Amino acid sequence: MNILTVSIAYPSIINEVNGIFVKDTVKCVSKFNNMIVLACTIIENESKIKASIYETEEDGIRVIRVFIKKTFLPEMILSTIGIFKGLKYIKKMQKKIDIVHAHFFASAIPFLVLMKDKPLIISEYSSVFTFGQLSRIAIFIAKRVMKKSKVVLVGSEFLTNNIKSFGINANFKKCLHPVDTSLFYHVNKNPSQKIRILLVSRLVKVKKISILIHALGLVKKSRTDFYLDIIGDGPDAQEYFEEVNLLGLKEFIKFHGYQEKNIILKFLQECDFFVLPSTTENQPVVLNEAMCCGKPVLVTRGGGNPEVVNSKVGMLIEPDNIESLKEGLLTMMDNYQKFNSSVIEKYGNENYSYEVVGKKLENLYTEIINKMRWSEG
Repeated sequence: MNILTVSIAYPSIINEVNGIFVKDTVKCVSKFNNMIVLACTIIENESKIKASIYETEEDGIRVIRVFIKKTFLPEMILSTIGIFKGLKYIKKMQKKIDIVHAHFFASAIPFLVLMKDKPLIISEYSSVFTFGQLSRIAIFIAKRVMKKSKVVLVGSEFLTNNIKSFGINANFKKCLHPVDTSLFYHVNKNPSQKIRILLVSRLVKVKKISILIHALGLVKKSRTDFYLDIIGDGPDAQEYFEEVNLLGLKEFIKFHGYQEKNIILKFLQECDFFVLPSTTENQPVVLNEAMCCGKPVLVTRGGGNPEVVNSKVGMLIEPDNIESLKEGLLTMMDNYQKFNSSVIEKYGNENYSYEVVGKKLENLYTEIINKMRWSEG
């Protein structure tokens, strides 16, 4: 089949990590189908990239990028304009499209008036539903496009329930985020004198990194054989630097800033366990990547975490609770070696590999096409 993937978030020269999970989905689907990607990116006026349409081939996949200048208009309107331009460009290619797969509901807005005869699928990831960051008009639009969609794919029941809380009804199905298991797999780590803990996260308050720092401050009172690596950047980085200094944790916590995926992979393979203190995650890709690397995980019961983490792959602790996180860290430090890395890696492969997720999407596409043919016949 010929699948048109449309997204308002996709890695580009402007931002190499924005929508990288969308690219992972495209790559796993491309194992079974022909893919065209239409990505819209809003750029600042001072950007060196010109507002235009650029076509490239990446990993054998045709990628059409529309760069549109930021103006006084809301980003949802700007991205809609950009996607309209991209669809006009694609129309000139006279390429047969069997299914449109939009990532984020805002990417699907143009299909309320264009390609109305093509089946539409939406994958939704956005935290705007979790935090209630939607205007009335945005809710109205989300209702319209999700109602039009044959299926709305989500990573967790947690996000599904948040979307439904806005009165949005759709055919929701769960689909986990894929991981490239040809890269993310278990290797025997080099021995280290201290227990290596890893966090990969944006440095923003909703990720609850401050709670982790303070919990480690409590851990330090009883043991000092640990080390936390933090990968990521964000607007609250300076605040966390100061907390680490204030609590005397400079020798125990190191910030590495933004890193490419290949560097994150090395940290995952060298750590002893992965920690994620945030409480509102939908279904974070890095958690899946950690398990594919055979690493036990320590996460909160918040968000979609309880749907994927069981006692064979890690531990669940209470959210927003420094004492619970402290006890979880101490328990994991004593017991991380008791987890079977091969079992964790197998769990990751069986749930998140390109082959598994790609085949599930392929089956979904086929089912939708067959139903349409049956109804038309």
